[in-house]
Amino acid sequence: MWRAQTHLNILRDQLAALTEGDVYSFEVKIDADGLNHTYYSSHPARVPDSIVVVLGDCIHNLRSVLDHLACQLVRASGQEPGNVAFPIQHEKTAVDPCTGIERPTLALPVRDDIRDSLDSMQPYHGTDIGRRLNWLNGLDIIDKHRDQLVVATAVGSAKTRVYDIDNPDVGRYPLGRVTKIWPEPLKHGKPCLRLTYPAPQLEANPYTKVAVKVRFGNPGPAKGQHILTVLEDLVKLVRDDIVGAFAPMIGVVSGDWPPGDLVTLRWNRRAAIQHHRDLSWFPGDGMWLPPEEQARRHPESVRPYLRSEPPHGTESP
Repeated sequence: MWRAQTHLNILRDQLAALTEGDVYSFEVKIDADGLNHTYYSSHPARVPDSIVVVLGDCIHNLRSVLDHLACQLVRASGQEPGNVAFPIQHEKTAVDPCTGIERPTLALPVRDDIRDSLDSMQPYHGTDIGRRLNWLNGLDIIDKHRDQLVVATAVGSAKTRVYDIDNPDVGRYPLGRVTKIWPEPLKHGKPCLRLTYPAPQLEANPYTKVAVKVRFGNPGPAKGQHILTVLEDLVKLVRDDIVGAFAPMIGVVSGDWPPGDLVTLRWNRRAAIQHHRDLSWFPGDGMWLPPEEQARRHPESVRPYLRSEPPHGTESP
């Protein structure tokens, strides 16, 4: 979970830099009566590949968490996991093409109580968890074969700067009301947003900023959805609704060991180098922790924990 959460945090920063900066520009056309101001996209920037890469990594890490959890569930059932994966099925039964016999699709060797919980989460029941699992699985399959298709679109809002020392005349421009939004991806010369004013305004407000969001494109299970909203929901799905639900079944008390850590099996040297993390050894936890995990596991400590040498024979990352 730590890797998926780290990628999500990186994605937040990347999207903020892209959508809240001056990357996207717009031209305004004012109707003759001065009531409607329509904003047209002007040479919109392509969504950077770096955002697409981090997006794919976050999705795949979340799917990997579920596969790690599947191994833990098999072990908790007294079996040794082989080539197992967390089941995400659209049909409760399927016909074996070799024998013609109809068999259950949940073939994971687990206890009955675990199997019942797995069954209740499957997409074939049409539940909310099943729908979100289907999204995660579908997005992960797309990422295995090609980059995620993402597009930039205007949203139904326009921000206006507030009065301060840098823009003292902002008060003389009235606020417009969003009356139309074009949901299509931003394209040069195409309209994207319309503001309507109660009284004629023959001059465009230079302090108005059209908000932009990056969404999943077509095709895909999350078509048209804001990528950050989808990922935040999928993180909650995996961490709270699935891993958290199975924690008691495999002998873990969430108060002693947060459910999200069940399948965060290691923080290795490669991850530390890749994310420029300064890991510290915590004897009580018996592992190296990154700064975010230090703060989450030990919130009672205002000052950073003093480092101590790991036990003899423990490899430093």
